[in-house]
Amino acid sequence: MEGRPILDNFERKNSPHPNAEVFAKFKSALERDGASIIEGPYPSRDTTIDVRRYQDFPADVLEVMGKNAVYANTYLQGYVVLDPFGDGLGDDVWEKRGWRTKLVVDFPEVAPDVLETNRIRGNRFTAIFGQSDRLLRKMDRAQLSSPAAEEVREVLKAIVALGEPFETFGDRYKHATLAERTRITLGVSAAADRYLKLVTVPAEDALREEAA
Repeated sequence: MEGRPILDNFERKNSPHPNAEVFAKFKSALERDGASIIEGPYPSRDTTIDVRRYQDFPADVLEVMGKNAVYANTYLQGYVVLDPFGDGLGDDVWEKRGWRTKLVVDFPEVAPDVLETNRIRGNRFTAIFGQSDRLLRKMDRAQLSSPAAEEVREVLKAIVALGEPFETFGDRYKHATLAERTRITLGVSAAADRYLKLVTVPAEDALREEAA
């Protein structure tokens, strides 16, 4: 995280929150506590798979690609909030819950949305890790080997690699340093964004179809 432009990056990348005035006070409260928002939600995307690009893919593979696109888009709608508690889970779980509860009470218009969608929380990874791994396996069983398939495999592997081995991910993640948890979160986010841009219908095509 050293040298990362925290709020500059947030403001550059994201549109203003609907409750802008309350949100500004909420961010100030976070900063006073030693917490920070380092990324806001990515722009929501149409998750329709570009079937013309993947016309040689079996229907069951396309179905899983579509589900993964929904999971990726949902994951990216979250914020990335670094709490003030530092590395690992330790013995402060109740203190963390108390801190979050107070923010929700003080800022009910924005805090639940921001804190519950926080991409750095371990349980936020479950769907995208599981579905990406499932899609890789289905592609391998279908023996897909085209250049388009290899592009999809590459970005899926970038997601999956950040969680393996999945059996021990939860425990490892709970006790990881804040720097490591942040690295995983931003890595999954970047790869999920690449996946969506790769497999979904281009925005300009979607707009043309809506206008037709």
